[in-house]
Amino acid sequence: MPSLSFTGTRDIQANPDVIKDLPKYVKGDAEYYVIENMGHFCKLITSTSTMFTVKKDIIAEGNLPIHPKLVELLNNWLQAHFVNTPIEVSILG
Repeated sequence: MPSLSFTGTRDIQANPDVIKDLPKYVKGDAEYYVIENMGHFCKLITSTSTMFTVKKDIIAEGNLPIHPKLVELLNNWLQAHFVNTPIEVSILG
């Protein structure tokens, strides 16, 4: 079964370096991506939260759209592994 994993450079809850070990733990095709300017909730953000701003930042992130690079990667991966005909992916933000 193919595996896909991703994290963001601005994710304060997950260490982006850990994702590089994914191929060691899964059988078969394993892809991983560290997406620039993506936070824990898969949103496009331009600053990293601190322990003093995290609560405010999480609330603000809720109103942001899904990171466009994540949408692109998911679309490409799903088409490559599970879809025989092209599909249009649209995630409303």
